[in-house]
Amino acid sequence: MKSKSMFYTALAVGLGAAWAANAQLKPAAAPPAAVKATWLAAQAGDMIPADLAGPSSAVPVPLNTDRVAAAYSWPLAVDAPLAAADTGHTGESRQYWLDVTGRELAEGVEIATVSRGAVVRISPLDDSGVQLAATGLGLLSRGRTLDRANAVASLVTADALRAAGADFPDGTLAFRLRPEVEPGSLRLSLANAGQPEDRFVVHVHEPASDVVATLGTGRGAYLAGESVAIEFTVTNAAGDVTGFAVSPDGKTVEPVTFSGAGDRYSAHLPARAASTAGLWEIQALFNGQARGLDVRRDVKTAIHVAVPTARLTGQVTAERTAAGLTFGLGVQNTIAGRYQASGVLYGTVKNGDLKPLGAAHSAAWLNPGTGRLELAFDAAVLAAKGFNPPYELRDLRLYDQSRLALLQRQSRAVVVN
Repeated sequence: MKSKSMFYTALAVGLGAAWAANAQLKPAAAPPAAVKATWLAAQAGDMIPADLAGPSSAVPVPLNTDRVAAAYSWPLAVDAPLAAADTGHTGESRQYWLDVTGRELAEGVEIATVSRGAVVRISPLDDSGVQLAATGLGLLSRGRTLDRANAVASLVTADALRAAGADFPDGTLAFRLRPEVEPGSLRLSLANAGQPEDRFVVHVHEPASDVVATLGTGRGAYLAGESVAIEFTVTNAAGDVTGFAVSPDGKTVEPVTFSGAGDRYSAHLPARAASTAGLWEIQALFNGQARGLDVRRDVKTAIHVAVPTARLTGQVTAERTAAGLTFGLGVQNTIAGRYQASGVLYGTVKNGDLKPLGAAHSAAWLNPGTGRLELAFDAAVLAAKGFNPPYELRDLRLYDQSRLALLQRQSRAVVVN
């Protein structure tokens, strides 16, 4: 018994010594180190919620109720093309549309061109089963009937368009005018255009034209109640412009009133449209003159309007560990939901410039109140050679994933020394 007791005592001592030796060889990981993080003031072009929606506000139905937190990051190339600000979508157009009836198409409709080689497409708007045929096509220019073989370079039907990857309604007829056809007013008729009450759209596209209309809003995302400025321009022409905005459900059309003259106009989205959440489509219709010829252009763009259900508070922490660099972002929200933060981390290179290191995303479910989202850039992002502090968190965004809406975007957000 005594020998057995001495054996276990020796074994315990030996294991303790081995553990102590191992602890000396592999010291415990260093605890997280807090680093100084400074929240930067918003700049022109940033989208920052001023006020949040009340708990009783009308908000879109949640589409994402996932409560499992998620986070990931990845390295970026030093020369990665990144947009630091939301410039929105600027629509560009060398085209226009006409809504006509079967009666009008049979009698002839006027189309205007200011360049050679225009492409014309005629499509049924109703499910009438009308099959438009080239045999009924008539073209009249300056009072003279044009021979179709000499005026039309190519003529295709819906089947041929679909085979080429363009999906248009059954019955569609499209053709390109030959360069020999002079620009100007052209009377287009189609003898086999179905019933007089059937409805069609005539699309005129001038790919070679230097008359180009543009429509933009400065940003692509807005918060309900914000003023939305709309800008319309047209090159090499002057005239008048009208417009309208179509609601997210397609049931409401709000008139948009433009002011200006010649080739540049501006407008504001009506207050009711600017306060209704969802994707709004804005259209502008131009009628004018270019080098003595009538010209038309239709152009469109879109914006997303969001209910401000949350915002970043400006309270930020930063911790550096062996696993990487983690930002803690304060979030205030009045509506429960799944919220997402994303951002791009920049580092300082040898000449003092800031270059992108990596991007990170995180998402979590937040109940109403003041919460926190963590944005973590792992060690693989920080391992890039030639980068040193100070770091800067840029293009910081806050999303309401439950309602698929961008709530906040700041081009420069946090500096870490």
